[in-house]
Amino acid sequence: MRDKIMQWLGFKPRRLRENIEADCDLSRVARLIARGEEPPGWQLLSSSAAARVAHGTWHAQPVFLKIFLPRGYLEGLKSLLRGSRGVRAVDLSEQLTQAGFHTPPVLAHGWLNNQCEFVLTRAVHAVPMLTYVTTRLGPPPLSLRERRQLLHECGREIARLHRNGWIHGDLRLANILVTVNAPQAPNEFWFLDNEGNRKCRSQRQRLRNLVQMSMIRDEFQSTTDRMRLLKGYSTGMALDPIEHRELANLIRKARQRRWARRERRGGPKARFDPRSGENRLP
Repeated sequence: MRDKIMQWLGFKPRRLRENIEADCDLSRVARLIARGEEPPGWQLLSSSAAARVAHGTWHAQPVFLKIFLPRGYLEGLKSLLRGSRGVRAVDLSEQLTQAGFHTPPVLAHGWLNNQCEFVLTRAVHAVPMLTYVTTRLGPPPLSLRERRQLLHECGREIARLHRNGWIHGDLRLANILVTVNAPQAPNEFWFLDNEGNRKCRSQRQRLRNLVQMSMIRDEFQSTTDRMRLLKGYSTGMALDPIEHRELANLIRKARQRRWARRERRGGPKARFDPRSGENRLP
């Protein structure tokens, strides 16, 4: 009965397929990570200022542990209205999986002192799209032909997401992983940070997703490569050449406005830097 009440209030996932018991040891690890500390065998990663993420091993399998930190005094009220961030991350990831898309399997969900919550996911054999199609993390390890093909396939996968009525809450290239398979096999795309996802067919929200994907600095990704991804999207959405050009123009203008807003507020939002243990501007 208690679990049902917690689910009804939005503080416990409804769709968790497998749940490793969130025992004292896991809670202890989560508390240390929430404080920006590295437990033995765990490595803190860069993350948003309102979260902490670490990679480690749990029950003999590689995992990621994400801690959702409180973002303000209204956090509890928002959770009552639509579910907590961690609960949404679990339930919406499962819904996306059931819709035929890849998301890292969720192993456990829990709370720390009724303030912070954590989600444990199994690590998958995949690499961030940032690594393959930008120079943000160094020279891409793919050939030019392979990179072009991957951009086109990623665009088609985003089109499939939109055709199925889904909008991703934060569709940055950093939130898409890819498993690059053999030349004749299709590559697999994995969606991360799904707590903001929703079912929606709004053209405006679809455009927002496409703008999110285009917000890589010009020094790290060329306009040509951004257009290759968009071409794959247009193909997946069956857009004609005129519609494709109109969409490209809308994205270009929206991207310019978004960069201008960023510059006015002093740059991108602060992120947690595991090297310093502080929130810093990237």
